[in-house]
Amino acid sequence: MRINREPHGERWLATSGERWSLDTWRAGAHRRLDEWRDVKCWIWHGLMALTLEWITRLARRV
Repeated sequence: MRINREPHGERWLATSGERWSLDTWRAGAHRRLDEWRDVKCWIWHGLMALTLEWITRLARRV
């Protein structure tokens, strides 16, 4: 992956013959990070719900 400099100063990312604007690539990266953050939040909330369920079941036995 290399960065090309256009004559007008805009930077482009050159990968396998495609041209990606670095700004577009950064926006996509931020969107992917936001999606991954959402996934981690869902996993975390699911684990917490299961833990609370397990604790309440354990408390009923005692």
